[in-house]
Amino acid sequence: WSGEMVRLYEPLELANAIGTENLLAHGFPGHLTYDPPERELAFAYGLCHFKTPAGLKPLTVFARITDNLEPIARQMAATRLSGLALVRIEWAT
Repeated sequence: WSGEMVRLYEPLELANAIGTENLLAHGFPGHLTYDPPERELAFAYGLCHFKTPAGLKPLTVFARITDNLEPIARQMAATRLSGLALVRIEWAT
């Protein structure tokens, strides 16, 4: 429904750390998004629209990957054919 975007398979509780702010309805490469009601973390590896079968659903964009995006985007795009993949996300120091 969304385009070039993948999401975590399991719900993730980040609502206290990441509020509902910086809402966007369209994603750009590198955007990390969070949907507090669904507890869903997602990664845009290309252009996408944040939507469900019911229509657009704005999401909180809380971070953007700017370095080494291309190899990460290739791995994320590959999950369309290969299925689930293990991903580790860490805050930059």
